[in-house]
Amino acid sequence: MRKMTLFILSFLMVISSGTITAFAKDTKNETVTVFLSEFQNYKPDEEKEFDGKKYVLKEFTFQSRYNSVFKITAENLKSKEYTAPPKAVNPDNEEQSGTLMDIQFLEKTNSNRKQFVSKTVTYPAVPIDYIIPGTYNTDYYDKETDITLTAELKLSDSVRSKAYWSKADNLDGVITGYDGQRYSLKNSSVFIPKNEEKPIYKGYEKDILKSLNLNPDNYRITDSKWTGSSYYNTDGQLCRNCSYSIEALMCNITAEYGKEIQLPDSVSYTAVSSYLDANSSTVTLNVIYERAPISNTVIAVSAVIGILIISVLTAAILIFLSKRKQTAADETVHYK
Repeated sequence: MRKMTLFILSFLMVISSGTITAFAKDTKNETVTVFLSEFQNYKPDEEKEFDGKKYVLKEFTFQSRYNSVFKITAENLKSKEYTAPPKAVNPDNEEQSGTLMDIQFLEKTNSNRKQFVSKTVTYPAVPIDYIIPGTYNTDYYDKETDITLTAELKLSDSVRSKAYWSKADNLDGVITGYDGQRYSLKNSSVFIPKNEEKPIYKGYEKDILKSLNLNPDNYRITDSKWTGSSYYNTDGQLCRNCSYSIEALMCNITAEYGKEIQLPDSVSYTAVSSYLDANSSTVTLNVIYERAPISNTVIAVSAVIGILIISVLTAAILIFLSKRKQTAADETVHYK
């Protein structure tokens, strides 16, 4: 009987204690998402009701984060010495702006680089039969590698201006057989009458020009003179030097040169700047609320009521067990 009573009391105390403990550990979790721009000043509600019951803030922890990021690229940079602006507007969405979050550089090697180089060259006041050079050397500066190359260009086109007569350099000639009444020119079989004052050229222009290896169509003699006294050459011939004033048929030439040249390999960089839009980025928090604490008065009243209930239940159980025992005794006596 005593053991039974102790067992019942212990059982009721456990139930009572479990109820109070469960009441105390009653918590509610809530997921809250806020914009990153508001996160620093954000604070959850201190109190909240769930199912009509009051709960108070216990703690809130970080759960996850979503970053709204846009990128801006700057290409063909010579080095990594690039500074991105601290704030920028999304080039694909003018309504979105952000602050610099990160910058990365992508390196690229540019091989098999070629460049067509052209050059216009003017040859002013040259003889009409001037032979234009087939090639022309020029310098080309490659900005990407900071290297100056020498390019040999090829003649691609030319234009000659209208021809005009212009004074050319004097040309010297040699007269052999000066001791006779007539003399011949070097490299020529034509004989010209002797004249002590100055060499005769009129009527003999073509022959004289040919002896000087000049085309009579492009050159003409305008005057002549002796340039020294007579002398004997190594063959024993009497000679005398002369000089001819020459005019040449001239023109101006504009020539075009060009060629595709091979450039050295170069290295370029692309800067990829990432910008964070705090107005679109979000932070998700886990907010924990716990049941509002019970006041000391409520706890005391609850304890008294609990003790009374336990006492009543205990007395009822004891009375019930006592009656049951008496009934069993009566039944035993009646049986005898």
